[in-house]
Amino acid sequence: QYGLCQTNASIGNHKIVVALVTMANRERPQFGGGSILVARQQLADDSPGQQGLVNGAPNADLHLQTRRQQQFVENQLQLIEKPNTKAAYKPKEAEFVEFCDQVYEGTTHPRHIDGDKVYRFLFYVAHRPKRRRGKKKATAANIGRFNLAEYRQIWSRIRADIPSPSDDVNAAPHGLDLPTDAPQWDTFNHYRIVISHRHERDLKHGLTEEDWVKTIWTPWHKDLEKMVKRRKSVTNKVLHKEKMTSDLSLMNGQGKDKLIEEEMWKDGQSKSCLRHAFPSIRHRLMFLFTLCGVLRMESLIHAELSDCFLIKGKNEAKESQFWDCLILQMLDGKTNRGKTFFGRAMRHKCVELCGMGAYGFYLLCRFKLSGEFEEGRCPDFTENSSWYDIKLLVSFGTHNGADSAQEGRTRCIAESNFTKATKDILKKLDMASKHFQHLGRMLGNMNLQFLEVDEEFIRMLGNWSVDVRDQCYSTKLPLPAMRKAAGFLTNEGRYYNPRALVQPPEELEKKIFPFADAQLENVRAKRQSEGTRKGGNYLGAAKCFLEMLVRFRTIILQDAAAMKVLHPGRCDGHMLFVGFPELFRDQLFLDFTEKMRQELAASVEVQAATVDTVLPGVTAHLNSMEQAIRQSTERDMAIDEKVAAVHEKVDALSETMPTMIRETMLETLQSLGLGLATVAGDLRRTAAPAAAPAPAMQQRTRPAAANPPLVLPDPIRFFMFESQHNNLKGLWDEWYGLGVYENTPIAGGVAELEDSHGAKWRDKGKQQRVSRQGRICLAIKKKSEFERKSIDMVCNEWNYEYLKGNRNLATFVKYLQQPLGQPPWNWIEVRAPRGRRSDT
Repeated sequence: QYGLCQTNASIGNHKIVVALVTMANRERPQFGGGSILVARQQLADDSPGQQGLVNGAPNADLHLQTRRQQQFVENQLQLIEKPNTKAAYKPKEAEFVEFCDQVYEGTTHPRHIDGDKVYRFLFYVAHRPKRRRGKKKATAANIGRFNLAEYRQIWSRIRADIPSPSDDVNAAPHGLDLPTDAPQWDTFNHYRIVISHRHERDLKHGLTEEDWVKTIWTPWHKDLEKMVKRRKSVTNKVLHKEKMTSDLSLMNGQGKDKLIEEEMWKDGQSKSCLRHAFPSIRHRLMFLFTLCGVLRMESLIHAELSDCFLIKGKNEAKESQFWDCLILQMLDGKTNRGKTFFGRAMRHKCVELCGMGAYGFYLLCRFKLSGEFEEGRCPDFTENSSWYDIKLLVSFGTHNGADSAQEGRTRCIAESNFTKATKDILKKLDMASKHFQHLGRMLGNMNLQFLEVDEEFIRMLGNWSVDVRDQCYSTKLPLPAMRKAAGFLTNEGRYYNPRALVQPPEELEKKIFPFADAQLENVRAKRQSEGTRKGGNYLGAAKCFLEMLVRFRTIILQDAAAMKVLHPGRCDGHMLFVGFPELFRDQLFLDFTEKMRQELAASVEVQAATVDTVLPGVTAHLNSMEQAIRQSTERDMAIDEKVAAVHEKVDALSETMPTMIRETMLETLQSLGLGLATVAGDLRRTAAPAAAPAPAMQQRTRPAAANPPLVLPDPIRFFMFESQHNNLKGLWDEWYGLGVYENTPIAGGVAELEDSHGAKWRDKGKQQRVSRQGRICLAIKKKSEFERKSIDMVCNEWNYEYLKGNRNLATFVKYLQQPLGQPPWNWIEVRAPRGRRSDT
């Protein structure tokens, strides 16, 4: 093997030659702890000949330099490693080392990892009682928790009995060991990972040569792993453990998000000063942001102010109002692995559930309490180093002095703050849950599932299993899920927020975040002077953050006014309003609140508005007209029935009339005494032909009964065309009775009416509409067949011209009558004026 590597040195494999030759010429190192120190000592003891290459290597120090760089990379990885991961794995590794030192004391290499050590230790872990939850101080005295007496007691138990099945399906088989308080699979797996990582580190430093898969993790170890995995369900069944877990009970939490938010708001309402109310304001932001954005709580705890910015947009085809969306960049999260994820929360329809409003209220209170952006303490936004490390979420102590907030704004808050508050609220609401930090994420995901949002959009919003497309080729805005999470459930999630339509006075806005304007001007000026040389993204985060603060002036005032109008009881006595008298008691704000009251009272969602709401009294008038039409129709039907009865009588009379005339003539001749047998015989012979005219008479007198007037059913008689369609696809669907127009007015739509009834079903007001809409749909069909495109593609191509003409059918018909540059030159033929030929 070594010789093969040496022969490959000529093709550039000198690195392999260096490593393998050095290992071959060096004694096997001692196994055990302190592998890094051992490696460093070996590097120091290596002679120049051992450090050099064989066969005339050009650089004798190459191997030593490589080892040092490898050690540097390992140290860097340890620094980059997550603090929580270190806190979880370090005590477990220390416990394993203690196990090796105590159980294998006196052996040559007590810390050398092999299959027997791993099996014994994991067997002990799988059968010992659970450890008490909670963190210990990381001191030398208690960093390890291995108990040798406990290990010997567990290992010495007789386990040779073969379990036998039981007749009772709910009872455990005889001999089956089911510890009630043993660790479960998660704990077992953590220890397995810790040991495998330690083995991998020893393998890198040449302290072992054993392969984990082939010689350490044997089938016996896999059996132990399966036993730990599967015994939980058997234990729960035999011991009749509670089946209603917190995950199942949380499914009944739909709609409880409002109750949780209300409790958080009440907590701030019960405080005596703004400083004491600040934690509840912060917790409300954390809950609502994770609820609307389906985010992990760690993403907010570790976020910084520079990670936040605001975007706005709208769907031009169906919305007239721009929506706002708060974006949170997540550069370092649980599953990032070097990628950048995004949290997204659209402005909510309900002011009490709006995460953006909660964010604005939080910043307003925080900046006042901390004073961190006041004159003289405000960071320089033209220097990223002066403000990039400021955390999004901060806490204020009560004994750290005036500068505690200034010093602590770069430190993450304790996770227990939100956890404890959430536990108290869930207990008060009688909601069982094991999710406290991730409560908003769990409820947000559940709400979207109940609303039947596509699972793909939920996955994108929650950043689950982010793939290459999501990371590199997506706008990262799963709008269907974002709209539903923001409360816009009807009309295909169309955004309509009436409180966003009322613009507050500019003088009132200037009182919020007064530092933002000057800092924004400084950033823009520096971008203008140095942006070309340093790149287009120069100071981009500062610009977006300050622009977000300027926009949040409006959002804060709008949400505060809407809260006072819609929920006046919430605002009375709450420190959010009491703590800012210069803002919320200003006459400008009071006038703005009254303006908001009028707007909310008069606002009607355009897409969901009823006719009677937009035009009062129209519905009643239409109802009376419909009733009059029905009464007239009933009278017409009664007259038709009487006319039909008269026709039947006339038909019967016409059949008997010839016989009556013949008999009358015979009686008359006999009474005259003519006695002319010839005449009488002739009359008798002509009696049968005399009835021949009856059918002709019947044909003349029965047309009304054979072809009664066309009586159309109500859906056809009262059918009204859509006044204007938002797109051509809607026009097409209405003509052929598709989509939302299915079976309107009959199956097949207006096209079927035209085929079955012709022009008889239309009244005078529908003639022109039918003509234009029919010709447009025929043109769409011709283009689809000629160019071999789908109907949707054709409609999308022509939508621009249709909307450009203000959705007017006559204008669009004229457009389609123009030459379009390829045969057929016009998709709708030009009709000649009446009375003239088209070729003259």
